[in-house]
Amino acid sequence: MGISRIKERLFPLAAGIAVVLVLGACGAKTLPKDLSDTNRYAQLRQSLAKGEKYIVLTEVEGTNVKHGKIIGVVDAPIDLVWAVTTDYRNLSKIMPVLEDVQLTEAKGRTVVYQMRFGLTGVPLKYNVTSSFVHFPEAYRVEWTYIRGDIRNTYGSYSMRPFGTDRTEVTLSMLMDLSGTAVGPFAQTGAGVVLPMMADRLRELVKSDVYKQGPPPLPEYARRSSAPPTPIDMRFAEFD
Repeated sequence: MGISRIKERLFPLAAGIAVVLVLGACGAKTLPKDLSDTNRYAQLRQSLAKGEKYIVLTEVEGTNVKHGKIIGVVDAPIDLVWAVTTDYRNLSKIMPVLEDVQLTEAKGRTVVYQMRFGLTGVPLKYNVTSSFVHFPEAYRVEWTYIRGDIRNTYGSYSMRPFGTDRTEVTLSMLMDLSGTAVGPFAQTGAGVVLPMMADRLRELVKSDVYKQGPPPLPEYARRSSAPPTPIDMRFAEFD
């Protein structure tokens, strides 16, 4: 296949993903760097209570991408939010352009999933294998990259109660797409994906599926399960 033909096949995916991401990049304010001021912190909490989202992007040395972190409030109790986010059948409903998720390994509090990213109707796909380590006592999950068709990805999500029957959620992510067909859009990745994930999570917890409350937790997400082992910790990426 000639170079021009390859470019023709790559461009629709790159352009399509870019459009999806740009359309999703809305509604998030920049998180203030200094929250030591009591009044400023109180204002932030009031804005979160009204549904505002706050994002912070940090340069990552040696890359052309940024590590992103977004904070928002979900209108659901923390146990429901935890159950929804640790049921990885929901991952494609939360993560943009994620087409498929397959469990490849589960041991203790660590699970390994192979994921396929792409757009429906576009032949080029990206396969990524990542490990997810769970810390139920802290309502926190950390994931890290094992192998795949992109350069790197890692992140976390954590949560804590926010008032009555609401949950403050922090999503954190780096996805390095350098060297791929969507590489030119790598810098904007976390800044547009994270607001979309926050909004999708808010919608998912309100869906009819969860009207009866939290579903049963898998073993790795239960507080009664054994604490992380040294093997678990090997896969954890503290960001």
